Amino acid sequence: MAAGGFDRIRSPYGADGADQLQQVINVTLSATATFTDARERREVAMRALALETTISYVASGVVKAVSPVWLKGEAFAGIIGTQAYGDKRLFALVTKYPLVGRIISWGTIVAEVGFPLVFILPKPAARAYLGLMAAFHLGIGQFMGLNRFVLAFGATHPALLYVIDQRSLSAADRKSLTMN
Repeated sequence: MAAGGFDRIRSPYGADGADQLQQVINVTLSATATFTDARERREVAMRALALETTISYVASGVVKAVSPVWLKGEAFAGIIGTQAYGDKRLFALVTKYPLVGRIISWGTIVAEVGFPLVFILPKPAARAYLGLMAAFHLGIGQFMGLNRFVLAFGATHPALLYVIDQRSLSAADRKSLTMN
């Protein structure tokens, strides 16, 4: 946690969503490490990380949903065509087939804003949604060079799976599982 703080002071670059989520993970795990009850520590940490991840996805989606460039479906092509975050092969594809860029732009908004659905979908569908989001981050890492997104968001997916798995258990079942 301290290293991340020093890095922010030293670095002239702004933090992105992955950096911010990594800081949330660090603070959450540090804070819950002070709990003496292991079951309570795990429960609070997993639920806090699941909530923070959900907020991150929804906030990112809402920002995109009010952006004219994202709503026109032009954002992905614009981003993937840049020097910093671009990929020449993918840019050529979305230039040749603009519908692909529009689908990715709109799909990103829908997936992020709709993320809370993972908590009410049937477990197989919720797990598939998380798989889709993992693939989304792998794509960001591969094509945009932002590998930190894979690591930061991927690190929170076990917490999301924990919450999804806990929702159908009775209180007694939950207690017996978390005591082990």
